[in-house]
This record gives sequence, C-alpha cells and structure tokens, in this order.
Amino acid sequence: MIGKIFPKSSGSFKKRIRYIFGCTKHDHQINQILTIDYNCISSDPLPALLAGSEDAILEMVREFDQVEILRRMSIDSDRPIKPVFHAMMSLRPGESLTPAQWLTAVRKYMADLGFTETCKYVAVMHRDKDHEHVHIVANRIALDEDFRMVKDSDERAASMESVSEIEDMFGLKKAPLPS
Repeated sequence: MIGKIFPKSSGSFKKRIRYIFGCTKHDHQINQILTIDYNCISSDPLPALLAGSEDAILEMVREFDQVEILRRMSIDSDRPIKPVFHAMMSLRPGESLTPAQWLTAVRKYMADLGFTETCKYVAVMHRDKDHEHVHIVANRIALDEDFRMVKDSDERAASMESVSEIEDMFGLKKAPLPS
C-alpha cells in the first residue's frame, strides 16, 4: 500500500470533493466509486450524483467550508491557513480490501495523523482496472471550541508508519520505503 499526501491548500473544498466523487476528469479510468466513510451532517452525495444531481455534493462542500468561516468569526485572526487535507491510500494491482476493511484502514490512518471525530472528513474508494485506492478529504480545523488545527509536522512519517501498520493488519504486500 502506498500512502500519498497531496499539498495542502487554502480556499474551498469544492475542487477536491468534486474530484473524489468523479465529477471532474481523472487521468485514469474509474470502474467503481464507493463512499467508505464520512462524518458530515449532509448525506452521502453519491446516490444523488448517480441520479444526475450535484446538489448533495455542494451541500457537503458548504459544510466543510463553514468550519473555516466559524473559526474566522470566533478567532480574530487574519493569518492565512490551509485547512484542506487530501490523502490517498493505494493498493498494489491484484490486492483488494472489503469496504469494512477500508473503513478500518481509513479510521486508523486518520487517527494516526491526529485527526479526531471533530474534524470533518470524507473517504471515497475508486476501483480502477488494475487497482483500488481510497481518497480522503478532511478539514484540518477541528470543530470544537478552540477551532484548533491538526498539526502537520511529521505527517509524512506518520503516514508511512500508519500505512505500514495497515499493511500488517490486512496481510498486504509491503510497499518499498521512499528514499
């Protein structure tokens, strides 16, 4: 399994959430999209999307974006922040996990990187012709009284360690460590 953390960004979650639900062009063919987990009040946007409506996706985006607005209103700070977290866990060709196993893997990974249940997130599995992978989009701002940010120091090392433990947990072939 390979764990990849994409560059953090500021601004709306719209681009990332639309991407993971297949609303924008991909550089690979997707045979299946499945929502693995999310902790939003809004509903899973996939059924509405399959029926031809992006309204539920836009509702989820608003929910993610609202956290930063609330933080800005309660913490008098103009300091720019980058709340958009996007990671991917990718299996080797021929390997697969059940949705329940992916759920366990996602929750472990998020906890290992310091995300709590107060951080909005959504995890979506893509099954391609050769392999499957899960995208995780999360808000680094905790929806609590302090609106604290999930620390990103050493997140790459934490990601590699978490992925290694997930490989052990499910008997997956070990990915080579990056140099």
